[in-house]
Amino acid sequence: MNQAELCKKELTILFGLQIDKLSAITQYLLSIKTAIAENNINNLKQLILEEKLTLDEVEHLENERTAIFKKYNLSTDKNDILENIQIIDKNGSLPRLWQQLKTVMDDLEKAMEISKILLSHGQTRVRQSLSLLTGRPQVSKTYSSEGKESEYSAKRSIAVA
Repeated sequence: MNQAELCKKELTILFGLQIDKLSAITQYLLSIKTAIAENNINNLKQLILEEKLTLDEVEHLENERTAIFKKYNLSTDKNDILENIQIIDKNGSLPRLWQQLKTVMDDLEKAMEISKILLSHGQTRVRQSLSLLTGRPQVSKTYSSEGKESEYSAKRSIAVA
């Protein structure tokens, strides 16, 4: 087996592992989203206890890709990944596998954005509920353009023109 074939074999295995791991994380985040949307606290607690957000493993797999590229004297620059893959396996399965991995990464990014939005809305809802229950105005910390912290009250003010 020549160097290109060995590299292709290693990357095929690695990309498969990355696709599986990232797909599992995406599914996990979507399950959390569903539990939040359905207000299913028990399911949400169970999902959180599972701790499937093993981002250390994702980072490890990415470092492994870099190590494989270095091992075969390929550029480790993220902008050169597709070019590296085409050098190794121009018309084979590796470029398609890479595209599949990119799609899974995009799906994960979208799921993470949805999770951020849901968390933000959830925090706002909790703050509003606490404000209503305690009778105290909602206070949030904000930062000025100089980076100084100040408290912001959610009371409505009358603007002066």
